[in-house]
Amino acid sequence: MNTEDISKLVKTQVEGFSLDQIFYQDPDVYQRELDRIFMKSWLYTGHISQVPKTGDYFLYELASESVIITRDSKDTIKALINVCRHRGSRVCLESTGQQKSFVCPYHAWVYKLDGSLRGANRTPPDFDKSKYGLKQIQVKIFHGMIFINFDI
Repeated sequence: MNTEDISKLVKTQVEGFSLDQIFYQDPDVYQRELDRIFMKSWLYTGHISQVPKTGDYFLYELASESVIITRDSKDTIKALINVCRHRGSRVCLESTGQQKSFVCPYHAWVYKLDGSLRGANRTPPDFDKSKYGLKQIQVKIFHGMIFINFDI
């Protein structure tokens, strides 16, 4: 279903009544909601009590996205996209845990708790590790609650 079709459906809705069933079941409508609402909004992911110590982490999953919420060595909460910059594998496979660093299970690229790349096997001498850290997204703490926003 394209944008025009969805717009037509919206116009047929009667104010004060529930949405037609298609709005709850159509994958294109769902994708549009993800793109236009969820990926541009502040999302509650958890509480700081879930990451009390350096290296503690938990994963936040939304649709096909996976985010590592962790406390780094500077006692800062970070939100890191859970995708290795080398071959796109998930870095963290367990939903919660405690790590000194994050190691990709595919080719063992090693990331610090702040997401920066610490080590990468078989790279040329001029390889700039500073350009290949885990992607970070916005994170804010409000009264102990952790919120993230994908809209960088």
